[in-house]
Amino acid sequence: MDERPRLLLHGDADDIIPLSIQQFYHGTAVQAGMAQTTVLDVFPGVNHTVTDAMIKQLITWLKYVKLQGATDGLHTFSSH
Repeated sequence: MDERPRLLLHGDADDIIPLSIQQFYHGTAVQAGMAQTTVLDVFPGVNHTVTDAMIKQLITWLKYVKLQGATDGLHTFSSH
């Protein structure tokens, strides 16, 4: 794992991809020292879909990552 920020969004009622898979990945990232850059947000009652709340969370997270001056190793996330 590298230090790039990661946002994991998952519904707790997903009947296609089990929440446990995302929880395992998140736990592995935390154990690898990536607790500050890996976020898991679980949405109650959401099946295998994307909701407005998830999109809102994604936008909020992207703005936060940009303010932190995050990079993917090649590019800095900035408006310049």
